[in-house]
Formats: sequence, C-alpha cells, structure tokens
Amino acid sequence: MANAVGGVGGPAGYRPATARITGIRTDPANFGAAPDAPPVSAGEAARLKWAAQQLEAVFINELWKSMRRTVMKSGMFDGPAVRLFEEMLDEERSKAMAESGSLGLAALIYEQLSVHLANAPPYEQADQPRGRTSPGGMENSAK
Repeated sequence: MANAVGGVGGPAGYRPATARITGIRTDPANFGAAPDAPPVSAGEAARLKWAAQQLEAVFINELWKSMRRTVMKSGMFDGPAVRLFEEMLDEERSKAMAESGSLGLAALIYEQLSVHLANAPPYEQADQPRGRTSPGGMENSAK
C-alpha cells in the first residue's frame, strides 16, 4: 500500500525511466585528436607545447568573457547573433594571443611539465622536428 500513496517505490503504476541516450557516439574511434594538434610523430615536446598553448588560450578566453560581462549593453548590439559572434571572435583572438606568446603562461606551463620528458628542448625549440616518437614515448632519432 505504501506504493499507492507515493512511498518508497513511487506512485502506483510508476516505473523508473531507463536511461536511453540516442544519437551520441560513444565508440572510442569517434574521439580523435583535435584537428590542429601536432601528430604523434612530432614528438612529446611539440605536443606538450601545443597543449600548454591551448591551456593559455582557454585562460585568455575566460578573461575575455569576464571583460564582456562588465560592458554595458546598449540595446542595439546585444542580440543572440552578436553574442555568438563575440564569443567566436574572442575564442580566435585568445588562440592568436596564446600562439604569440605575449602572456607567457604557455612557456611557464611547458617549463614546469617538461621536466617529466626525457631530453626536453627549451620552449622556443619544442616544435622543431626532432625525430619520430614511438607509441611508447621514446625518441627514435638517429644519434
């Protein structure tokens, strides 16, 4: 009877919904690398430099978002299309600023994490070709 009055099992005739998600691809083959990521053959240092630049770009983008929230809206330029354009513009601007290295956050991140790589070059030389990296992470360059 507890079921009829909304007890532990819920109201009479209640059946919990099964979680059924359609349209989402969960096969690991569908989750590839980012389109602008360096290939595995570029070496771990180049991939670490790219990841550090991406993290710096995310940080700069958050700064842009915070800045945009402080600007008063005028009414004429505050529609959803303008907001979408500004978000895309800020994202691309953040990537360009991170690639230029003017803030220097990516270089700091690289220097902190490169100690875990064997024979990691300095940040400025990290994306220069240094040989081929095997899946195990070892350099296969000629010595």
